[in-house]
Amino acid sequence: MKKNNNYEIDWIDFDLFVDGNAEKITEGSILYTTLHLDTVDDVYKLSDQNCQIKFKPKIISSDKGKTVTLTYKKDYIHVSGNIYKWLKSQNVTGEKNLLNLIVEFVNVLKSKDLISFSEEQFKNIKNGNFRVYRVDVKLDYIFASKQDALRYLNNVQMLGYFPYKAKQLYKNGCYFGMSSKTRWSLKYYHKGNELREKNQRFSIEPKIYEIAERMVRAECKILNAQLKDWNLMYASQWNDLEKIRRMFDDVFSKLKLPNVDKRNNILDIENKSDRKFITLYEEGCISDYYSRTMIHLKKKKILNEYGIDLNIKNEQRKLLK
Repeated sequence: MKKNNNYEIDWIDFDLFVDGNAEKITEGSILYTTLHLDTVDDVYKLSDQNCQIKFKPKIISSDKGKTVTLTYKKDYIHVSGNIYKWLKSQNVTGEKNLLNLIVEFVNVLKSKDLISFSEEQFKNIKNGNFRVYRVDVKLDYIFASKQDALRYLNNVQMLGYFPYKAKQLYKNGCYFGMSSKTRWSLKYYHKGNELREKNQRFSIEPKIYEIAERMVRAECKILNAQLKDWNLMYASQWNDLEKIRRMFDDVFSKLKLPNVDKRNNILDIENKSDRKFITLYEEGCISDYYSRTMIHLKKKKILNEYGIDLNIKNEQRKLLK
């Protein structure tokens, strides 16, 4: 297994203090009023004192169909989405510098005539003088083969735990702390399977897809309250990449995989019947399922085919007691 030592930025929710083209970055307006309106003519009763106008968010597609959501707020624009994927059309690879990612994104929005900004506004963006409300940080594990990647993911699903984070399994991986609405949670999944499930298999380069097939992704979703506690609520606070690395080294290192070597040794045995026998034998309940004659024959077979002497394992277990 090869771990990508760069923690890369995935999803970001943040505010941009720029000038937006309301007609292009909104889906119209919503009017809220305390008045009861029966007809269109009643609109003339509205005033700043009894109504409020809000702009409907708009989903903006990239040239290759990836999307982000822009919410126009007059003084600023709130952005939500996977910025790297929107820019590069895939997120198998990534970008570790949050500010570089946002600056590139802002320049693309400007080139599409969706926003404009002054020199002062652009300087504030480059300096990171704006709030972030959610950031997803990913760490990729690259294995020699897809089979090795899926074995590791299965071990995380079956054995893995994080302190104080409830585990929830799903078909392509598992979550730790999924129910958290204000703090942070983790997700482990196979990247190649995710691309197939989302019908993105043929939308990326074959060489990149080959990497995804050998990849297990660990993804940490950090929400607003946790960003405040970790002093990461402003984009400028993401500039110290060494500090970010140390912080997330600590977060991801908390995954525990007890007895993983023992489980791998058993899973390496392809014959399911033999795997079952060894597991039951080591649990001390083999006589509940097999006759004495069958136990003798199976122990002999396992010693000859796998070099595993279950008699020695049994003696070691008695000594431990």
